[in-house]
Amino acid sequence: MENKRSLLKRLTAVLTAFIVLMAMNVQMSMADNAFVPDQVALSWIASPQTTQTVVWRSKAADGKVQYMKESQKTNDFSGAMEKAAQSSSLYGDYNHFEATLENLEPGTSYVYRVGTDNSWSKTASFKTAADDTESFSFMDLGDVQEGENTDPFKELLTQAYTKFPDIRFALCNGDLIDDPESTIEWEAFYKASEGVFDHIPLMTALGNHEGSDSSYFKSMALPQNGPTGYEEQFYSFDYGNAHFVVLNSNIMGNSDQCQPLIDWLESDLQQNNKKWKFAVFHHPPYGVNSGNSGDDVKAAMMQEKWLPVLEDNGIDMVFVGHQHMYMRTYPMKDGKVQEKQANGITYVMVNSSDKYYVNPETHDYIQKVYYGQEDGTNIYTIINIDGDVLTMTSRNSAGIVKDEYVINKGKAMDSRVAVSSVKLLDNSFNEIMSVPALGSYRLKVHLNNNSSQSQNAQTVIQVRSGDGATATCGGTVLGIVSVNADVATDGADVYADFTLPDGSAGTAYVDAYVLDEGYVPIDAPYCQFSFPVTAD
Repeated sequence: MENKRSLLKRLTAVLTAFIVLMAMNVQMSMADNAFVPDQVALSWIASPQTTQTVVWRSKAADGKVQYMKESQKTNDFSGAMEKAAQSSSLYGDYNHFEATLENLEPGTSYVYRVGTDNSWSKTASFKTAADDTESFSFMDLGDVQEGENTDPFKELLTQAYTKFPDIRFALCNGDLIDDPESTIEWEAFYKASEGVFDHIPLMTALGNHEGSDSSYFKSMALPQNGPTGYEEQFYSFDYGNAHFVVLNSNIMGNSDQCQPLIDWLESDLQQNNKKWKFAVFHHPPYGVNSGNSGDDVKAAMMQEKWLPVLEDNGIDMVFVGHQHMYMRTYPMKDGKVQEKQANGITYVMVNSSDKYYVNPETHDYIQKVYYGQEDGTNIYTIINIDGDVLTMTSRNSAGIVKDEYVINKGKAMDSRVAVSSVKLLDNSFNEIMSVPALGSYRLKVHLNNNSSQSQNAQTVIQVRSGDGATATCGGTVLGIVSVNADVATDGADVYADFTLPDGSAGTAYVDAYVLDEGYVPIDAPYCQFSFPVTAD
C-alpha cells in the first residue's frame, strides 16, 4: 500500500511539473506573439529605382529588415542583407518602425521580412523600378473610409491585385479611415490591405478624415521634399517617365497659407521634364456634389490659385476623392471644356468605399459619373503608361468595367473617339464564345467619345487568322468591314457582319481602327480580342 502511495505522489509531482511547464510555454508563446510585426507596408522616401522604404508596427523595442534578391532566396534568409530600423512611439505599447533599403538594383525583385531574430513577419516581396522605364501600370484608390468593417475594401484590393499583379504602386486620394484616432480602424485598414501594400508601395494624400496630428503621420513614411513645415503633406516623386505631385487640399483653400505652397508647386513642376505628370489631392476643384459637402468655396480658391499652375506646367491628370461618387471630367483649362485631351487636365474622382452620395449635380465639365450603392462605390482605377499612350480603366470590386479613357501624345490628332471593347455575337445578337468554319457571326464594337460633342467616326474592323497570326499582326485576312456612325457623347455601338471562309480550326484575331477625316488611323488599333474557330 505504501509503495502505491509513493508511486502516486511521484506521478502527481511529474504531472504537476508538466502542467506548469506547458503553462510557461503558453505564456512565452503569447509573449512572443505580442512582438510579431504587423501592419507591414511599403512606400518611398527616395528613388524607386534604387531604394525601398518599409514600415511596420510591433511592441518590440527594436527591429530590422532582412532582404535579398528573389533569385537568391533561401528559406531561412541565410545570406540576407540587413538594415536596422528607426523606431518611434505609435500608440499604446506599440512602436512604429521604418527602414529604407538603399543601393538596390533597378528592375529587380527582392524578398524581405521584418522583425527581430526571435520574431519575424511573413515573407513578402517588392520590385524596384527599371531605369527610365516607359511602360508600367499603377492603381488609384479613392476614399476607403470603411470604419471598422473593411471587408468590402479587402474584396476590392484582392480583385484588383489578382487581376493586375504587375501594378507597381498605388495612390490613395485621401480618407483612408473615418476616425483618425481609432486604433481599431487603422488595424482594420492594414488587415484588409495585407498581401497588397506589403508588395507594392502606397503613396497617399491627406484627406479631411486623417487629421493634422494623428496616427496617419505616425504610421506613414513619405517623401520629405515638400515645402518647409509641410513635409509629407506636400511632396513629389518620379516613376519611369512620369512625375507625381501629392498635395494637401485641406490647406489649398486657405488664402493666408497657400502662396508659399503654390510657389513650391510651380518650382517642382518647372524643374521636371517627365513626359507624364499627375497630381493627387483630396478635395475636387471641379465637383459633382458640392452642395452636400460644402466644398464650393474651396473649389473656387483652387480654380483661381492652383489650377493655373497645374495647367501651365503640363499636368495631364488629377486624382481626387471626397464626394463619394465616381466622376471623370472632360479635359479642362481656364474653366472651359477642351475637346482634345492634350489641351487640358482630366480630373478623376474615385470612390473605393461603401459610403456613397446621391443626386449628382449637372455640370458641362462632367463626362462620366456613377453614384449610389450599385454604381458609385468600391471602384479602383488602373492607369497603364506605354510610351506616348495612357490607358485608364476603372472597375468595381466585381471586376466590371465602369469607365475607360485613352490619351495618346504621339498623335497630332487626339483620339476623340476610341474603341473600348469588342464582343462576338450570333445573328440574333446573342453573345457567343466561338464560330465554326464557314459560320456567320457578328462583331459588336463599342466606341467611347472622349469629347463633349457628338462625333462622326469611320471604324474599320478586320479579322485575321492562319499561320503567323498573333494578337497584333500577321496571318491571312478573313474579312474587312468599314462602318460609319455618329457617336454620341456617351458612346455608341457599331456592328459588322462576317462569314468565315473554309479553313482549319484555330484562333481568329480582331483589329479595330478609328479613322480621322483623312481616313488615317487616329490611334493604334484595338487588338485585344480574339475568338476560337472550331472545326465543322
